[in-house]
Amino acid sequence: MRDLMSVGKVVRGSLWLYISSLINNFIGYLYWIIATRFVEPAIIGTSSAIMALSSLIASIFGLGISVGETRMIGKSAGSNDYERISYYFTNALIVSLLIFTAASILILFLPEGFMGYSRIEMIFASIFILMGLGSWNVIFSTFFTSLLKTEVIALSTSISQIFKFIVGISLLYLGMELYGIIGGIIASVLISDLVLIYMIRKISWLKIKGLNGNIIKEILMAGLPSYLPIILGTAGNYLGILTIYGIVGKNITGTYYISFMIASFVYNISFTILGLMFPLLSGMEDGRKRATNRAIRISYVITMPIAALGIFYANVPLGFLGEEYLKSTLILRILLIGAFIIPITAGFGSLIYAYGKYSLATIHGISSSITRVLLYFPLVQSLGDVGAAISYTSGFLSELLITIILSRRIRYRIEFNPLIAAIPISIGSIMYIFSMHWIIAAITILGASLFIYAKLGLLNKNDLKEIYEALFTRKYFLPYARYIAHLLYEE
Repeated sequence: MRDLMSVGKVVRGSLWLYISSLINNFIGYLYWIIATRFVEPAIIGTSSAIMALSSLIASIFGLGISVGETRMIGKSAGSNDYERISYYFTNALIVSLLIFTAASILILFLPEGFMGYSRIEMIFASIFILMGLGSWNVIFSTFFTSLLKTEVIALSTSISQIFKFIVGISLLYLGMELYGIIGGIIASVLISDLVLIYMIRKISWLKIKGLNGNIIKEILMAGLPSYLPIILGTAGNYLGILTIYGIVGKNITGTYYISFMIASFVYNISFTILGLMFPLLSGMEDGRKRATNRAIRISYVITMPIAALGIFYANVPLGFLGEEYLKSTLILRILLIGAFIIPITAGFGSLIYAYGKYSLATIHGISSSITRVLLYFPLVQSLGDVGAAISYTSGFLSELLITIILSRRIRYRIEFNPLIAAIPISIGSIMYIFSMHWIIAAITILGASLFIYAKLGLLNKNDLKEIYEALFTRKYFLPYARYIAHLLYEE
């Protein structure tokens, strides 16, 4: 099935996941650009609030099953144990389907006006949970991710997002407003489910197994430490949207959601690379700390120039959506501060889970979420959407503090060179001060940062080779790679 994996394979796997995220964000961005021509921010705010509620309920009923599936399949994959992988997948799927079917039905019995939601909005939330957030989609996606078959995720995302665009925009053109936006999202979830089902059926060694109490127990025990962190994490991510929706209003909810979506595009670079370290590290017997530090460094090298560009030119992506969204420029800048912290915290999170330090993983996982949940209500009341952004970013800071404290418990030394962040920020500030066009700034920040990283040894030849082999498999790219290597390393 697979041999002992290198960081390069993780980078390659993360590439496909990031391509999936890129496609999702890019088409989603185009979707919202066109949607803003048909609906006001209030409609976007309502749809985002429905998704936020669905995600929060799904996390409550999830029991950490997806994380347990990831860990157990990751361990079994290290020894090519097809039989146990089949058991883990089948049991995780069946249990999830039973739980989330019950959860979806339960939502339909909630009274109209629950948390300010109408009956039709509750129905939409129920459909999202059953179709995508809780059962088929999550378990299938987790299965392919655990085996680093992330190209499947990219495929399903591509096809589903195209359908989302076509169906959603068509319905909006017909004047269906909220129903159009939600209809497009439902179409994308349904198509994603169908693609993943088709791809899962093509794996010949995967067998359908019956329910097994011991297997279910293993999955739940492996995922249980993540259960509370997942709930708090989801609350930390989406309670801000719900709080703005309830306190400030639908319009501000819509503009905040768009900024959050753009920031998530940058966050996902680190999350995909370092999240994929989890199954890899679970199957390793030695060298976990070295592999983690190297993945963190590579993540920083890729992320920092993009984050710097986003901070100094936050008005560019928002401006394409319309004048009203430019009010969220400060929001986006505050949110992007988190990108400078995520590589360390996400890398450490994968490491302690791989070591089986579940109690430490629980403490680490809830640190950022508790901070956000505690700050959302008072800060949103006093500062509105700026308060929500400050609350969200504060969560990263508290998680970093906990990471530093807990790292001593496993004798892990965090290796981080501040120059990796300082270089693109310095270049970006110069571009911003001299009012350079954003295209020139983007080329300069990305190109100059890469050049300086190489000259200072922050990106070495082996790193570049790993990234190149992960990104490009075609030989005709080789001359360009050699030319870049010659420029960077003079050889």
